[in-house]
Amino acid sequence: MNKMLITIIFLTAAFFLNACKHSDADEVVEIRPSKPGSVAELIKSPVTAEGIKDTSKMAKIQFEETSFDFGTIHQGQVITHFFKLKNVGKTPLIISDGHSTCGCTVPEWPKTPIAPGDTASIKVVFNSEGKKDAQNKPVFIYANTLPAENKIYITGIVK
Repeated sequence: MNKMLITIIFLTAAFFLNACKHSDADEVVEIRPSKPGSVAELIKSPVTAEGIKDTSKMAKIQFEETSFDFGTIHQGQVITHFFKLKNVGKTPLIISDGHSTCGCTVPEWPKTPIAPGDTASIKVVFNSEGKKDAQNKPVFIYANTLPAENKIYITGIVK
């Protein structure tokens, strides 16, 4: 029985020592340049190990308004608003994600790149069901801008 226990301990130790020998440094990673016109080519990150470099050639989002006040509504009403935006940068604007802090406020954004100088809209739907009093709902829009997070707001009062 003692020999069996020693054998099990030895095999367990050998297993763990062998597992520790593996290193990610042994793996070869091939880096390929992006194809012309690919999404990767459109994303220009000015952030390097030395800090932020030239941002003049990035996409820049400019909203016509960053806050919409729907006024006073009755509980259960659904409000839809379109936030107009323009790409005032030098590269196509790519919106990758959008969300709010709760499921009552849902954004829809363009899924295709917005060329420099072009305009688009983000549709935001606010459902007041179960809401009461003053409302201030932020909507977070993520894009290839600096900073990547852009905020717009839906506000109002629910009676």
